Amino acid sequence: MGWYLFFLTLLGQLLVSFLSLGLSRWFSVNLSEYPFAEPLVYVMMFVPVLLFLRKELRGILFNIPNNKNRGWFPVVLPLFFLSSVVLISSLPLPEPAEWYVVKMGEMVHPSRIVFTILTVSVLAPLLEELIFRGAVEREFLKSYSPPVAILLSALMFGAIHQNLWQMVPAFLYGIIFGWLYYKFRNIWITIGLHSLNNTLSVVLAYAMRDDIGRALLPFRDVVGNDLIFWPIIIVAIIIFVFSIYIIDRKLGDKIL
Repeated sequence: MGWYLFFLTLLGQLLVSFLSLGLSRWFSVNLSEYPFAEPLVYVMMFVPVLLFLRKELRGILFNIPNNKNRGWFPVVLPLFFLSSVVLISSLPLPEPAEWYVVKMGEMVHPSRIVFTILTVSVLAPLLEELIFRGAVEREFLKSYSPPVAILLSALMFGAIHQNLWQMVPAFLYGIIFGWLYYKFRNIWITIGLHSLNNTLSVVLAYAMRDDIGRALLPFRDVVGNDLIFWPIIIVAIIIFVFSIYIIDRKLGDKIL
């Protein structure tokens, strides 16, 4: 069923694209001109898959196993997450397309920032984690080994972002979130970290909205000083490896 859920998600994206095109062509209505349309359009993309999962949503969100080692959470998870953000944001990816830079500039304009936060920091983490970890990965775990299930759900998660600049980081975050979901079976952990990651991106873009292209550069270019950048990377790698060890050995089921 995991594959079916993925295709339903693609169907929702396709339907929204046709709707936007139809409104623009036949009624001269450009949805991007209306800030309130951003969260509405985003939710509409997931309507087909949400309707299919309607009887399982409560169980995915609230049937959470008790973990006796949860005292580790406040220390290890933030360290793991922050080191992951530093390492992934340092990848030498191709520059984002011009249309994406323009779109980001529009999204962090002061007149739209509230709707952007609602979409990017609330709706996106909730819906994407609910579908790709809580539903897709859970279904794949019934048929595949944990590494394969995590990899497949991460590939799908990357694919829905539809542009190379976002697809690669989304795929890597998909692996991280997928691994955490497998370890803890707690969708709220991945929702929270996903929301934090997206919020940090919005805050950075908003703070640099007068030079939005710079905000989208790799972390090394944003720092602009190798004497600062490389020590940060070395520390991030140490923290990242240590956190993986602690999480895998002290918390949840072992797969490494």
